[in-house]
Amino acid sequence: MKTSKYDPIFERQQKKQPWQLRLWPMRPNPEGVRFSKSEKRFEVVAAGRRSGKTERAKRKFVKRVLRGNAGKFINPRYCVSAPTTAQAKKIFWNDLKMMIPPQLMAKKPNETDLIIQLISGNTEIFVAGLDQPQRIEGPPIDGFIFDECDDIKPGAWEAHIYPCFADRHAWAMFLGAPNGMGFLHKVSKNALLNPAEWDFFQWKSAEVLDPAEIQRFRSLYDERLFRQEFEGEFVTL
Repeated sequence: MKTSKYDPIFERQQKKQPWQLRLWPMRPNPEGVRFSKSEKRFEVVAAGRRSGKTERAKRKFVKRVLRGNAGKFINPRYCVSAPTTAQAKKIFWNDLKMMIPPQLMAKKPNETDLIIQLISGNTEIFVAGLDQPQRIEGPPIDGFIFDECDDIKPGAWEAHIYPCFADRHAWAMFLGAPNGMGFLHKVSKNALLNPAEWDFFQWKSAEVLDPAEIQRFRSLYDERLFRQEFEGEFVTL
């Protein structure tokens, strides 16, 4: 049936800005909601594939960036990353451009260097791959997302990234489906060692995806691989 142009729901949708349309409703699984509401400095998420962990992190990242650093520092600098530049661009770039209202951007996004500059305090958001971690070195960082972090180069976090956190008390989100007892498992322990600054979140894909899809993957994967990929568990394969 053709939608009437006088339909109030249709009219409201037409008036929405692109960034508002981009923020579609998410299934409110309890642990995912807890992550979205958390204000800890360091947050580690081990969750199943297609379970909304990266989407929640993107929305949380944008909110934190737009909220700013309460005027503590000039030229705040925020980074979103993945193991490679191509991967980071695919995961984050187009979504960030859609989720940030254009009137808050100082100029058009830099498509070459993958940088968005905001009008508030000369804020900079940039997308980086950790196959070239030296790109992050130098200026301090105020906030950071690291997705698919079990595929990181050994030592990249400790040698290249974490030192940039020291002078601005930066915050970070570590995300991924676990890959054995890798980097994600290592940083998750900090939630027990330092609960004042760290928190750990874990949920299954079944909390978000259609049960038929979950069953389909369960029939294709062996038990350990399924638990790792779709239940966010740390297992030795």
